[in-house]
Amino acid sequence: MGMRPAARMPKLTRRSRILIAVALAVVLLLLFGPRMVDAYVDWLWFGELGYRSVFTTKIVTRVIVFLVAGVVMGTIVFAALALS
Repeated sequence: MGMRPAARMPKLTRRSRILIAVALAVVLLLLFGPRMVDAYVDWLWFGELGYRSVFTTKIVTRVIVFLVAGVVMGTIVFAALALS
């Protein structure tokens, strides 16, 4: 038996591409929208109290801890892969 050519994916119509883009935008909005609104409200609240620097310190600390933890975990995974 001969090899069959690979099946081609059907081309998407303009309407289906638009629907996929809209669906993706809705999903992203549902995933990230509440978190962004919450961060904005916190920023406004800390600013109203005169403690916006506390909010920025909190955000910067979270980012630094995330990056350090990522580097540590990346190092551990790299070492484990190098040893195996």
